[in-house]
Amino acid sequence: MNNHIIEAEDLHKSYFKKDSKDIEVLRGISVKIERGKITIILGASGAGKSTLLHVLSGLDAPDKGRVIFEGQDISKLDDARLSRLRNESIGFIFQFHHLIPEFTALENVAIPQLIAGRGFNQSKKRSKELLEIVGMGDRLNHKPGELSGGEQQRVAVARALANNPAILFADEPTGNLDSENGRVISDLFKKINSELGITILMVTHNEDLIELGDIVYKMRDGILHKEEGG
Repeated sequence: MNNHIIEAEDLHKSYFKKDSKDIEVLRGISVKIERGKITIILGASGAGKSTLLHVLSGLDAPDKGRVIFEGQDISKLDDARLSRLRNESIGFIFQFHHLIPEFTALENVAIPQLIAGRGFNQSKKRSKELLEIVGMGDRLNHKPGELSGGEQQRVAVARALANNPAILFADEPTGNLDSENGRVISDLFKKINSELGITILMVTHNEDLIELGDIVYKMRDGILHKEEGG
């Protein structure tokens, strides 16, 4: 098995700005993401790290370059196959939880499984197990509005794990939390990586999260720089 779950080659991405020249966000980035590791990409706001995460996960396409995920060039996948890949092989965690407010914690975690074709009872059972793992086993039937910010993010983590993804992409996962809840989420990522063996790629501006990373990059002006010892 290839030791790299993702291999990106010469990624470029620019955005058009009205009445100005294009803004080049990614400037020829090549990077390999190691399977089973936690990789951290640290950078200030506007450095391009979220754009890179979106391109690596197939949420956005590069202007130039390619992304190889588990041996396949994702640019060659049609929309249906790419959507299936994201739902079945990739988990997403963002700064804002994006839970559906009308549904309970259990139902929010079950939704990706139902989309993937899993039966209701099976989805319900796995959702309970995952909510136990993230410390939300006693809040199964609470809706997002009845949960704190930290609790909502833990439900979002459980949802990201619903289809047993090969990799978790996390975009500023503690950015909307206080320091105490941030530590809870940080510890949860350690647990997920060590106990479930899931690869994690996280982008953040929070230098406190560096200690999580087996491999650490810093992103400046659309270019990645690997940190010494990372």
